[in-house]
Amino acid sequence: MKNSIVFLCLMITLFFSCDPVFYIDYYILNSTDGNIKIIYEFNLGRNEFDTAIIESKKKLFLVNHSAIGSTSRNYLASLDSIYLFKSLQIFNSKGSKYIKDPFSIKSWHRMSKGDEGTVELDVRTEDF
Repeated sequence: MKNSIVFLCLMITLFFSCDPVFYIDYYILNSTDGNIKIIYEFNLGRNEFDTAIIESKKKLFLVNHSAIGSTSRNYLASLDSIYLFKSLQIFNSKGSKYIKDPFSIKSWHRMSKGDEGTVELDVRTEDF
């Protein structure tokens, strides 16, 4: 009985002393009437260069960023730019380039729920 109480106290202490964890998913949503082309290179040690085509009214999952030490709400509130990419270029089906700054946090929508969050860039026809 004594061991059970000690074990329970240790588990409660461990549970309440852990750092919070967050999981943030990054997406690009194509709200245009045609396909868009995305060319991107990650900045987080991967040095991964890729190209993707997003069909009209579809969403592309880019990356999941997770870490400890903050909640998703606090992390998203402190996010002042999109630093996950070295480069991010967007072109419509006619070859016109995206005119907004894709690294500005003002271009992205941030949402959080619990320890999960979403950062989404909504690309519209008038953005070209």
